[in-house]
Amino acid sequence: MFTTDPHNEQHPEDQLGAYALDILDQAEAVQVESHLLACYRCRDTVARMQTSAAIIGESVDHLEPPAALQSRIMNSLPSIGVDATVPVNTSIYNRFPGRLTRVLMPLAAVLVLALLSYSVYINYVLSSRVESLQRESAVLTRWGKLAAQESQVIDRLDELRRASDFLAETESTDVILESPTSDGNSGGILLVADDGRRAMLMVTGMRELEPPSSYEVWLVRQGQSLWAGQLKVDSKGWGAVTLHPPEPLFEFDMVRLTPAPAADPAPGRGDMILEGQIVDHRIAR
Repeated sequence: MFTTDPHNEQHPEDQLGAYALDILDQAEAVQVESHLLACYRCRDTVARMQTSAAIIGESVDHLEPPAALQSRIMNSLPSIGVDATVPVNTSIYNRFPGRLTRVLMPLAAVLVLALLSYSVYINYVLSSRVESLQRESAVLTRWGKLAAQESQVIDRLDELRRASDFLAETESTDVILESPTSDGNSGGILLVADDGRRAMLMVTGMRELEPPSSYEVWLVRQGQSLWAGQLKVDSKGWGAVTLHPPEPLFEFDMVRLTPAPAADPAPGRGDMILEGQIVDHRIAR
């Protein structure tokens, strides 16, 4: 209830004591607090009442209630999940993960950027290495082809040199080899030394055979064939071989070239490639 002072101001004097002891209900407490905000005299009165109540409370000895009353009081208290006797400072635990996250996030970002940079660098190094290996492989391939061509050129020059040696001998005899069926552009020449113990066979336009196949050189006399050597040709159909027959070549009637492994070829056989008649020009001289 509010009372009116001489200045015609209303004050809740009968509720100030109850407010100081905190025994008002919620609505009454709100009403008193709204008045205290505007009234200095009532605020001072409440403060003095709270001080007196505290002094009186400290002057009384502490007494525990009877066990039955204490049990009823404890049972009337609302149950909570955390033991009220053990204060738990949850604010520290709640703040710790957030603080740890704020510290670790920049470090994680820096680590991710470092890993990305390292990955880009590794990819660049690997790409450069692959390109270098590809260039080296191409160079090695070209060198291999050049080496093979150089080897073929050297072999060809060596064969030409030996042919030149035969041609330099004024007494050498040449035997022309042709296809018995007149098919294709293959042909050859047999250069025979004056004593008939040495000869050089050169052919061109021949079909290259798959290794280890090759062409066989046969010397024919009275229908009997004698193996005289083996001839290989390159991809351009060129080939040459030096022959050292056991008997002078002028003792034979014909020279034949057949693909291996044909043996003792007879005239007219389909596997015969080239043939030529041997004529001793020394008799003519």
